[in-house]
Amino acid sequence: MRGRVFADNGVGSGTPNDGLQNGGEVGIANVLVRLTDCASTQYAVTQTDGLGNYQLIVPAALATGVTLCVVEQNLSGYMNTGGSAGTTGGAYNLSTDTTQFTYTDGVTYTGVNFADVAQSALYTDGAQQTQPGTTVTYAHQFFAGTEGVVSFSLSSVASPNTLLWSEVLYRDTDCDGILDAGEPIISGNYTVSANSTICLIVKQFVPANATQGAFNVVTVSSSFIYDVLVPTVTEVLSRTDTTTVGVGGTSTLSLHKAVDKATALPGETITYTITYSNNGTEAISNIVINDSVPLLLRTRLLHV
Repeated sequence: MRGRVFADNGVGSGTPNDGLQNGGEVGIANVLVRLTDCASTQYAVTQTDGLGNYQLIVPAALATGVTLCVVEQNLSGYMNTGGSAGTTGGAYNLSTDTTQFTYTDGVTYTGVNFADVAQSALYTDGAQQTQPGTTVTYAHQFFAGTEGVVSFSLSSVASPNTLLWSEVLYRDTDCDGILDAGEPIISGNYTVSANSTICLIVKQFVPANATQGAFNVVTVSSSFIYDVLVPTVTEVLSRTDTTTVGVGGTSTLSLHKAVDKATALPGETITYTITYSNNGTEAISNIVINDSVPLLLRTRLLHV
């Protein structure tokens, strides 16, 4: 029994999310594939190699006519978009990520493939303390694992609920974590492809009459619809930004750390950006920022 697990993300002019390997779509290593009786009995298990290929040995004790299932176990952060029954004469089931077939002794089956894509990701939660009548910003990043359409929305809950907080969601077009003049308000749907990033900034307006301890929790949500996939799959992610009103001149240093990609292959460079700002009315001095990142990763520091 042979097959392959591959990234169905449309890279290299392939068709994303169609369950077929085409274009420049590559195999996925270290994925578990199991041979079962379509219930609780497991006959064989293996992992895909560096090219995404796998091989399962059917036990000699199994006779012609027995029903078998080949089941893939997705890596963490991945979802299945399809598969092929290959030469088994059986059928692939998307909901269970399984190919079921009737076994014939002595036959070598091939082309039992599984198609996966990296799930989208939305980073990260934020929290700041500031003063009445000020504004603060929060940077977020949406990473697409495959092709699709994404939209964004905001909702909020304030305490006390009598205060009139307001917030606006912008697109951070240069992904520097800073709201620059001319950067547009997020609106409508955005078409994305595998490995593309949309950077966001939430601008929070603090009521002038807010008192110490008042706070507002803003939820920024992404709604991602996978292209081609039938039935339609919508993936919803959310992050929260908590803004608290504090005492003037105290606890007003804000730090935000962002990364330029959700996943990386060996040899790639990941850039972390740390943004720090003063949300208070008094100057802050003698700031020391310590950050630890894995060896060989490049760090960039921005001063606001």
